[in-house]
Amino acid sequence: MGTRNLGSRLVNFEALSPDRSILATRGPDNTVILRDLTGPPRSLGPPLSGHRNSVNSLAFSTDGNILATGDSDGTMFLWDLTDRNQPRSLGQLPSGHRDLVNSMALDPDGNTLATAGNDGTVILWDLTFPARPRRLGQPLAHGSSVHSVAFSPDGNTLGTGSSDAAVLLWDLTGLNRLRGHAPERACAIAGRGLNDDEDEWARYIPGLAYRNTCPA
Repeated sequence: MGTRNLGSRLVNFEALSPDRSILATRGPDNTVILRDLTGPPRSLGPPLSGHRNSVNSLAFSTDGNILATGDSDGTMFLWDLTDRNQPRSLGQLPSGHRDLVNSMALDPDGNTLATAGNDGTVILWDLTFPARPRRLGQPLAHGSSVHSVAFSPDGNTLGTGSSDAAVLLWDLTGLNRLRGHAPERACAIAGRGLNDDEDEWARYIPGLAYRNTCPA
């Protein structure tokens, strides 16, 4: 086992990509710094900027192409790391937590993001289209601030832990099944296709990004 010196600055919030090739750390001035670990450590592009408060939560997708970040006022961003040398912002997630974001996790397929906040809630986000993230249903409630979230390997169970020592398991099997057959479910409920009608889609399958369905 060896060590590599990444600098003298104090680092206390970080995330390592699943393939261990990229380290994301909280940087100065509310930024995030990416480092390539495939050789001698080097910075990947300029620091990621956009947060107005200190970043204290980071999470990678399984393939390492998406990074989620959250800060102390509840603001969250998604970043596209497909081009490792030119990471880019996918934008800010819609209004979610009212307070500090303590923890984030992406499910194994990268389509669901779970975020945990000091406001005592866990929010699930649909990342089927990462540039257009949407909330999935109502927030999952704890009795106190939530400090950790983690998905099972199959993505069907979410574990959450809060400051009052409560550990909860949430069954996401039904949600994942619905998302896997969203067009068929919408057509079955409506009795026809929902093509070109995003309002109807939102009425019958709220929280999921619109996509073309069965023929009318």
